Amino acid sequence: MMELAIDIPFLIALTIGLTEIIKRLAGLKEEFGKRFIPAIALLSGVALTLLWLGQSNESILKGIFIGLSGSGLWSQIKTIKGN
Repeated sequence: MMELAIDIPFLIALTIGLTEIIKRLAGLKEEFGKRFIPAIALLSGVALTLLWLGQSNESILKGIFIGLSGSGLWSQIKTIKGN
């Protein structure tokens, strides 16, 4: 249980930071580029979790949770819908 209390908030912060770095380096500020930011956050969350916690099905699910938390679930739904 202690793993969840420490690792997940840390990985969410890393995911947010990594997504922001990728966004700035790739110049994803225009409308077309903004559609890819949630996917980048999701993939970053899964990749960081697999590296940090090891490879398992549980780590993949935690990575999805972390990626969605990093990008904001509401923002992701709005981006996909295009509203």
